Amino acid sequence: MARVRLKPGGLFTGRGMGVWLLALIVLAVVILRSVLIVEPGTVRVKTLFGKVSERVYREGFHFVNPLGRYHEMNIRAQLFDYTENNKAQALSADGTPLEVDTGFKFTLEPAYAWKVYQRLGTERRYRGLIGSSARESIRSAVARYNWKDAATSKREEMASTMKNLFEDSIEKELAALGFSAQEAKGAFHVTAVNLRRVIPPQKVLNAISEKVAAQEDLQRQKSLTAIAEEAARRRANEGIGVKRLFEELPKDFTPNQIAVVLEAIANKERADAMMKAVEAGDVKVMVMEGNSVAVKP
Repeated sequence: MARVRLKPGGLFTGRGMGVWLLALIVLAVVILRSVLIVEPGTVRVKTLFGKVSERVYREGFHFVNPLGRYHEMNIRAQLFDYTENNKAQALSADGTPLEVDTGFKFTLEPAYAWKVYQRLGTERRYRGLIGSSARESIRSAVARYNWKDAATSKREEMASTMKNLFEDSIEKELAALGFSAQEAKGAFHVTAVNLRRVIPPQKVLNAISEKVAAQEDLQRQKSLTAIAEEAARRRANEGIGVKRLFEELPKDFTPNQIAVVLEAIANKERADAMMKAVEAGDVKVMVMEGNSVAVKP
């Protein structure tokens, strides 16, 4: 029987060991690249040799082609926001420039994530389309209302109009990029448009404040004038009444008798005022002291 001898430098020594080590490394890389873990709130879109696959990988564990590339796409609720420091501007129907503080909430539909990636790219790219649609919807919606309605009574109605215009604008933009009607309508879901504030220019606010202040001052002046006129009429009537009283008194009344009459009139007026106060519930106790009356509420 012939004997087999392993020559020095065989499979497990020297150069042969290096080949095995390289093979193990390649195998490990292939295995790792064949496993794809998709995190919650995201999906992955596959490209192979530059071609986008229509299959979308949702959250979880997947065995995949190690030669492909898998691009992450965000499917969580997102907000395109015009905030305090970044307000949108638009002209109202009556030509007043308004600053609009609002936010557009939307989500990417997972089933069409591959198409969005193919035509627009990742989140940073497609948010540019969302932003242009948001600005267009703001301008178009504000242009339908005068500034007072937009800022006050019809703000909710304008927010609803803005949402519809926003959806229409996104669909038109996507259709222009080659999306079918169904794809354009379903690629993004607009969940809400939060219209927080609509603010006219500062000079308009100043004019409003001045107008309100002037109206309040005018009303105050009218009230003071009415009070003064009423007091003048009352004094005039009292003077006429006293004059008529003296004309009707006997000619031979002495000054003392006249004084008694005037005191009786004053007492009657006090008594009438007291009765009105009692009827109104403003007086609870009256203390009689001679010819005077002490009132306690």
